[in-house]
Amino acid sequence: DGKHAFHYAASCSHLSFLEKLLPACPDHLDALEKSDWTPLMMACTKAGNAAVIKFLVDNGARLDLVNKDGWNAVFLAGRTGDLEMFKFLVEKHPKGLAQVSTNGRYTINTILQHGNADLLSYLLENREKETIDSIQRASGLLDAAISLNPEIFKLLSKHFSSGHDDWSKTNKA
Repeated sequence: DGKHAFHYAASCSHLSFLEKLLPACPDHLDALEKSDWTPLMMACTKAGNAAVIKFLVDNGARLDLVNKDGWNAVFLAGRTGDLEMFKFLVEKHPKGLAQVSTNGRYTINTILQHGNADLLSYLLENREKETIDSIQRASGLLDAAISLNPEIFKLLSKHFSSGHDDWSKTNKA
């Protein structure tokens, strides 16, 4: 399947193994397997993997890479819902929030659909205008409606009620 030991160690939270692998084969830090997933991307699919993610990024893992679906590390951390991982990645690579997947979805769509209220709260507190614009551009309210987490709409109602009264606004361009 084209995976390197880095992929397996990253996705299984084996930090000590990664620490041994890096000096032996540093060129595999961003190794791509068949579907263009890097070890960092694979690490982002597991909640509680912040130490591995920090290790990979601190040692030069590229945050700008995307897989064949157009997903980057920020997108995948948004899906996982781990606030510590997500905050770290957004602070290191805020442009990752604007990456559009091959099916036209943004990180915010994933956060809303999966009901990750902690991540939404973090974005609204730290990047309110950008997040509100992103929700409207990405038709994110539809994803919020799919979510089974009522906290999502509570958070959104606080921010949309202050000057954003058109909940149905989408990008018509």
